[in-house]
Amino acid sequence: MAAPITASDRQIGREIAEPAPWPFDGDLARRANVMDPNFDPPRLVRRVGWIRCLRCADPHFSPDVAGVRICLNCKNSDEENRGRGARLL
Repeated sequence: MAAPITASDRQIGREIAEPAPWPFDGDLARRANVMDPNFDPPRLVRRVGWIRCLRCADPHFSPDVAGVRICLNCKNSDEENRGRGARLL
């Protein structure tokens, strides 16, 4: 009988399972965990869910509720306006 393969001998890891975005139902408290199954026990990578944008206060689905707090519309408009002060001088 062959010896079991240890985690350090594996060359291909298992994929992180991303939960699918769910429709907005007004619940901003619901979160889904993104877990990394390559650890035993599985390790929490981040949490996803609906949050309010810090700039416009519109709800949006965030792939990382702790790190992504501004919606794409506000982020894109901020990048377009970046550096305008320098161009006006």
